[in-house]
Amino acid sequence: VILGKELGTGNTKEANDKSKKMSAISVIISVLLFFVTIIAAPVIIKIFKPEPEIANTVRNLIFITAAYGPVHTYNIVNICGTMRTGGDVVFCMISDPGTMWFIGVLLAALCVFVFRLPIELTYFIVHIESIIKLLLVYIRKRNTDWIKRVV
Repeated sequence: VILGKELGTGNTKEANDKSKKMSAISVIISVLLFFVTIIAAPVIIKIFKPEPEIANTVRNLIFITAAYGPVHTYNIVNICGTMRTGGDVVFCMISDPGTMWFIGVLLAALCVFVFRLPIELTYFIVHIESIIKLLLVYIRKRNTDWIKRVV
């Protein structure tokens, strides 16, 4: 809504500035949640009283998820919020599922069926897709190619 208002009035510079601020705020909140997750994870895992090996695996998966949180947050805020609002739906339609299917799923298949890697390492490697997506989104957003005249 905030970006749509600015773009609708033709104020693209202000919309671009606000999109940068929203990205920064969301990533900062995500980093804070990373620390909350690290503190809370052991406590939450203990509630379920799993076997030590399962608890270790779950803790590692939670930490990996939390570590990638800022990357996922940046991608979601910019693809689902900024770029779609700016009318760049084709880029969103290609980059979001494209990286997931052609990088993430491919890496998962290789890790599981070819290399037979443990689940934690597989999960970590599969999320490389999010870093590649982040780079694509960052470049697209930096060039302000996402701003289209919609109205």
